[in-house]
Amino acid sequence: MSKYLISYDLNDGEDSDAYDEIIEYLESFPEHAKALYSQWVVESSKTSSEIRSELKNIVDDNDVILVVKVESGWASFNLPKEAVDVLKQ
Repeated sequence: MSKYLISYDLNDGEDSDAYDEIIEYLESFPEHAKALYSQWVVESSKTSSEIRSELKNIVDDNDVILVVKVESGWASFNLPKEAVDVLKQ
């Protein structure tokens, strides 16, 4: 299983349903944690492209998604403990 850092920006005109759907999707991963306002860390056997494609089904064409596989060499400051725990596993 790999760790991924997922960031998203929902642009003008988004309603809370889109945010709720994204959060529901991210919470569906067995290991997940909210790292920052619109950033999560998850553990998954999926590829970054697969995660991105699944998120694209939720957001609009003007929204932004970034999925980065975390392999090593990360550092943090004041990140929530839950996010650090997922990254350390």
